[in-house]
Amino acid sequence: MDAVIQFIVDHAGQAAIEAVFTAFFTALMILIPFYLSGRRLTNVTLGAFNLRFAAKETQSAYDHWKLSAPSNARIKRLLRSLAGNWRILWVDDHPEGNRFEMEALSAVGFNIMTARNNEEAVQVLRENHVHFVISDIGRDNGPSGLDLPDQARAAVSRDLPFVFYVGERTGARTPGGDPVADSPARLYEAIKNILSD
Repeated sequence: MDAVIQFIVDHAGQAAIEAVFTAFFTALMILIPFYLSGRRLTNVTLGAFNLRFAAKETQSAYDHWKLSAPSNARIKRLLRSLAGNWRILWVDDHPEGNRFEMEALSAVGFNIMTARNNEEAVQVLRENHVHFVISDIGRDNGPSGLDLPDQARAAVSRDLPFVFYVGERTGARTPGGDPVADSPARLYEAIKNILSD
């Protein structure tokens, strides 16, 4: 028993030293760039929403999709309205195509889980609570995304909101009544409407 107590005392001290060193090193990594650039540091909050980064990623999404972007001020207003600690599932057989939108939403507080098809999505939903789902419609690797809302709602036994994010939409809503977005701003507007309900 004495050996166990001694082991805990020895390693607890080492863990405390490592924690202090990590905190100090993190603070230095934040402060050194400001010092070297001559800029005055006025406000640092770790884990805060990064609106500027989110707007830049949104602009990159518009460039990626070769779409005309709304004003930067409008993008920031939309992103600001979405800020919060939201858990979502994004279902797409090619999630890399949505990387800019995902980065933008992550920057304003979204925790994004991904799935590549309906089967994976239902499994994620059974194991995790999410506030809503973003999904594509056409898939190379299985059934259409339009089949997912019924499958998902049956798996979690609750009315789970969906937004469909597509390259080209033929209407503002699916036959099941879920919103369809074909640009980052329309996606953010649809999310805003879900969050305000």
